[in-house]
Amino acid sequence: MTFQRAVEYLDSYINYEKVSVLKKRRSFNLRRVRYLLKRLGCPHQAYPSVLIAGTKGKGSTAATLKSVLRAHGLRVGLYTSPHLSSIRERICVNNTQISEKEFAACITQLKKHILSDSFFKSELHRPTYFEILTVAAFMFFQKQKIDIAVVEVGLGGRLDATNVLQPLISVITRIGLDHQMFLGRTLPAIAREKAAIIKKNQWAVIAPQVPVVQKVIQDRVQCVHACLHSGMNQAKLIAHDLVGVRFSWRHFQKLSLPLVGAHQFENATTALEATYLLQRLGICRLQRHCIEKGLKEVTWPGRLEIIQKKSNCFVLDGAHNQESMHVLWKSMRHLFSKKPILILAFSSDKLNRAIVGAVQKISQSIIVTQTKHARAVPALQLKRYIMQALPNTVLAPTVPKAIEKAIQMNHNGNPILVTGSLFAVAEAREVLFT
Repeated sequence: MTFQRAVEYLDSYINYEKVSVLKKRRSFNLRRVRYLLKRLGCPHQAYPSVLIAGTKGKGSTAATLKSVLRAHGLRVGLYTSPHLSSIRERICVNNTQISEKEFAACITQLKKHILSDSFFKSELHRPTYFEILTVAAFMFFQKQKIDIAVVEVGLGGRLDATNVLQPLISVITRIGLDHQMFLGRTLPAIAREKAAIIKKNQWAVIAPQVPVVQKVIQDRVQCVHACLHSGMNQAKLIAHDLVGVRFSWRHFQKLSLPLVGAHQFENATTALEATYLLQRLGICRLQRHCIEKGLKEVTWPGRLEIIQKKSNCFVLDGAHNQESMHVLWKSMRHLFSKKPILILAFSSDKLNRAIVGAVQKISQSIIVTQTKHARAVPALQLKRYIMQALPNTVLAPTVPKAIEKAIQMNHNGNPILVTGSLFAVAEAREVLFT
């Protein structure tokens, strides 16, 4: 099977990144993943792991943790989602993405098991896109003989395919309202789903949470006799600007991270607290020069990513809910003296009045567009929706056209912000890097 055939085969399975649960409901459970992993000899048990859930910051936290562990000499597998340009981005060992050949080999092996086993003939037992991809990642990590896996939860936690792991440490980043049709309508309901990754007698590291979420996590910790840690308890933000964030953590002073936004301070200290616990477990021995090197080498595209293109400063950020838009507003206000020209696109399940209100605070100079993604809100529909609050909204049919229009409008050196969807960010990066 070629790489392209492997991608096409994977795309033949239901993908909840593209299909709304309201269009096609099915049961969520871990039975399919466990069964498939057992047939493969349980590759996910061949190495220790750290599992990261949350609404905001879990990808940045995973990338930071991976980089710091790698700087300490460990061979680290990193599994994240979604991807911006290539599916290969989701499965990495150290800084190297899985190759097309290796990806095709893993999917080919999985296809043989799925087609030859009567268990998978039932529609109820038919695996999902994400489940197959998760198993492929675990297989690849075993073949690569990694020292540890850093794994980002895809959706929720309790019934996410990644929750088959028995991690050394569970990490929970900021929790907010997102994916309500899957996880529940309230913060406590969503928090219960995510807190379920915390296992019995285990360490858990959490980012700062609102009180109702904190209580849910503490209840889970008490129920399973886990031990709770927070990196923020012994950390201090020194400064943040267009270069990144500077902070102290425990006895390490003047640390620097090249990710932009004050919220990256939370993500970095959460990741570092996990490394501290891994040290206590004998996985690594923390050294200042390794921490500094690991932080310096962290990259996480599409999250307050700054790109200079001729005389224009582009900011790309995948904020797609009310909370993340609020964080983005605070960051833009701190980083730039001028309000941005805003290029905005949404997926159909993200558009609501609350998020329009959050957008309104960021800028009133808005270009609405749509991505190529199956769940994209049509640009004309989005314009009609936004115009109720912002009547001067401009329409562009595609992301490339929106970028052209923003450049034409930009007479005063304003930053140009692309947001509302990681898919919009991905398409913008294609334009800006060609």
